[in-house]
Amino acid sequence: MGVFDVMGMVIPYKELVDRVCKELDIKNSDLILDAGSGTGTLALEIKKRGGKVVGIDSSQAAIKIHKKKDMSAEIIFADLTKPFLFEDNYFDRVVCMLTLHSIKIADRQTLINEFYRVLKPGGKIVLANPCSGFNPSRIFWDHLRKDLKKSGIMKVLFDTVVKVGYMIKMFYYNIMIERENKKGEYGILGINEQTLLLKKSGFKNLSETEVLYAKSAILNSAYKK
Repeated sequence: MGVFDVMGMVIPYKELVDRVCKELDIKNSDLILDAGSGTGTLALEIKKRGGKVVGIDSSQAAIKIHKKKDMSAEIIFADLTKPFLFEDNYFDRVVCMLTLHSIKIADRQTLINEFYRVLKPGGKIVLANPCSGFNPSRIFWDHLRKDLKKSGIMKVLFDTVVKVGYMIKMFYYNIMIERENKKGEYGILGINEQTLLLKKSGFKNLSETEVLYAKSAILNSAYKK
């Protein structure tokens, strides 16, 4: 089990995946680009809801895990900062979740422009990424509070003991995300950054910024005119 799969068991993460899927407004046979598909948690949920997913990721290890979960998964190993090998107006939906913070600030507008290019007219994009105020501890405590209410203290204690090693790895990963915010080339997104990126690329009908994932991520959606 990898770090990302441990994150997939955290309640705020599950809630984020569910919220992203609802915002995508998936219709049967919609072709959806999952940019930064990781180990496939979001892609698998999209498929459950009737969408057809093409994933892109720059981690061979993550793609390998995704393939173990879904041998039929269509995943492309590629650098998100390079032009996509898709035709114009190819996808019905585009989603990018917990990925933009790992893209250099200087490359983010180019990436959003590429999302616009490959999205069909009238197609929808959903972005949900770590924002200023990102706090690994708050994510954990939000999970613990909700899990206690749902499962009871004995189950929570048992899960904590069994999975403590993976939880430490998860915290380490989230702390690394937090530290990226202090680097010049990278950085966690500002509260209005996704909106500005979408507007500059030409997207219309932008949603209001929604703060979620224990107040550690922002969600925005928009349409290609």
